[in-house]
Amino acid sequence: MRHAEAFDQSLAVANSFVFTRAVRRYQQEILDHGHFRVVCPRTGRRLAPTVCHVADSSGPAYGDISVAYRVPCEPAIWLLAGSVKDGFPLSEAYQPSGDTSLWSLGETHAEQNRPWKTLLQALEADLDAAPLPAVSPGKSALLLGHPNFAHNLWNELPAVDAYTRSRQGPEDGGILRVTAVYEPLLPVEDFSGGVAMDVTRLDRFDHLAGFQAVMTTRLGATQIPADLRNKVTRLLHERRDPQLTDPALTALRACQPVVWLSARLDARTADNQEELLWRLVTVMAAAFPRVGFVLDGFSYPNDFHRAIYRQPSGRGPLRLLRKLVRKGVLSTAIRARARRVGAWTCSLERRLGGRIANPIVNVTGMSLANAISVASSADYYVCHGGSLQHKIAWLHNIPGTVHCNTASLQPGVATWLADQLEGGVRPGLVSTRWIEDLESIRTVRQVERNRDYHIADVEGAVDEIVGALQASMAAPPPA
Repeated sequence: MRHAEAFDQSLAVANSFVFTRAVRRYQQEILDHGHFRVVCPRTGRRLAPTVCHVADSSGPAYGDISVAYRVPCEPAIWLLAGSVKDGFPLSEAYQPSGDTSLWSLGETHAEQNRPWKTLLQALEADLDAAPLPAVSPGKSALLLGHPNFAHNLWNELPAVDAYTRSRQGPEDGGILRVTAVYEPLLPVEDFSGGVAMDVTRLDRFDHLAGFQAVMTTRLGATQIPADLRNKVTRLLHERRDPQLTDPALTALRACQPVVWLSARLDARTADNQEELLWRLVTVMAAAFPRVGFVLDGFSYPNDFHRAIYRQPSGRGPLRLLRKLVRKGVLSTAIRARARRVGAWTCSLERRLGGRIANPIVNVTGMSLANAISVASSADYYVCHGGSLQHKIAWLHNIPGTVHCNTASLQPGVATWLADQLEGGVRPGLVSTRWIEDLESIRTVRQVERNRDYHIADVEGAVDEIVGALQASMAAPPPA
């Protein structure tokens, strides 16, 4: 193709960030003008997609809803956009006519797009019988709503906030149309920046999936700005239930330090975490007579009352959770998880309460607003890798220690965790010499970072963690 280099360059420009690690240029152009353009690799002309399709499945992880754009080259090229953790970049340029990938961000993206490409082949093969519906010119909509609060905080809200604060005004009257699937932390209107919003909140994902009447885009980011973190924690605190949070905060007020501890049962956890937590609490209570503890194993999303959580599991973001959702809806799985980890943490709390006199506040089963509000009292955390760490570290930016499998404790992990938050505090990682990986990986994604593990030397791990806490208390606070 004569203009392949110009095509690649136009995709690089479309994927470039407009702000610091937030809002890709193609996303801004869609919301401002209802379209974006790329170079046709055959003719060299700059063309705008005319068809927009939202996936009815989410690849390897529910919530990673993808959008595809059809560019009217000859033959047609589809641009696939997804990958929440990367800020929803255009990840592949695909030509169904020859089952050809013209460009991609890498083999991982191309493989994850395989179900998408099979669908696009079928759509293109049936054009005579079913012509593809074009979008309305100049019209656009923002698609928002990853169900995992950490992705919502890290990959969506920073971009929404940055975009609305700088919005120049679109060509369709100034109203930003938003389709909200999930809002686990806060309503999107809290990040309007004064921009008028027309928000549609879905009851079912299949009301969205398929061809779109207007050009639709996600907004993506890869870092949480400090001012956004402060805004989110402030708004969550305002939405707390004081009847639940104030007694907890009062119980912890005289404690020094307050240590936040995580519990996890479903996957990516230590098979002897109870032994770890028992020894950790008792050793800390002996070393720090005024220590208090917050125990957290699970929080309900703040929008859990919405019908979207009760949609059938055979559609949309829940397709790959069929085996995990016994009664067919996400709310059933969430409640079952909350009951299980809640019973486990309550049992541990009672037994520890018979051993030590220090306050132990169990926030498991609270809403995210309540749990995060109580966590604001913490000075240090000891927790699993993954979203539990993000709940405490990315919202309160305090020091702590992470325990996990060996794949998640490698050099560079601590720096990466801190770098996802502007000015983030670098966490400590439990030494891999204390960790033995197990065979079990109990998640949909069968990758090493999701492997269960065993803490082979609990005493050694606890001594290391307590030493890190002592050093943290002696160190001056971060600037």
